[in-house]
Amino acid sequence: MFKTILVTVDGSDVSRRGLLEAIALAANQQATLYVLNVVEGMPAAWSNYVDNQFRPRRIELLLQGLRASAQRVVDEAHADARNHGLSAETLLVDARGRSFAEVVLEEAHRVGADLVVLGTHGRDGMERLVKGSDAESLLRRADVPVLIVREPQATQGGRAASDRSAPRRAPAQRRNADPPTPTDGADRR
Repeated sequence: MFKTILVTVDGSDVSRRGLLEAIALAANQQATLYVLNVVEGMPAAWSNYVDNQFRPRRIELLLQGLRASAQRVVDEAHADARNHGLSAETLLVDARGRSFAEVVLEEAHRVGADLVVLGTHGRDGMERLVKGSDAESLLRRADVPVLIVREPQATQGGRAASDRSAPRRAPAQRRNADPPTPTDGADRR
């Protein structure tokens, strides 16, 4: 039984699916729900060199905009929980050069979460290589259970999106077709 659930939100549709799953689970388990948005505004490479005292005004305005947007996301998540008859604590955390996974796990430990819920796009292949995967990074580092909620599987060309990496099979040979021609030269005339 889960007593404390931490769910991450970023305003995306798949994030909302994760939120709704966490709300349902928290209601079922009578658990405390924490809703977390990680503000990743300053690249990690800058954080060692740019502190609050020396931060240029443009960067500060950018971060303020990111925080305001993140606050709207957690406020909407809080309203979703309330609409489902559940109260939720909201958390808005600046990454300050830390990775998404580091921040999520630090907050999970801080609030005593026994489950972390995360919506994911389920990227693979080149898209994951280019964009990275917060979910994978979190799973690799997690020392608390993590529930991954994927977006619905769309079909592409008659195949489920999850089958994209599966090898395609050659079409079966037609019945009553001519037998295959040997290639080892044994039946040449």
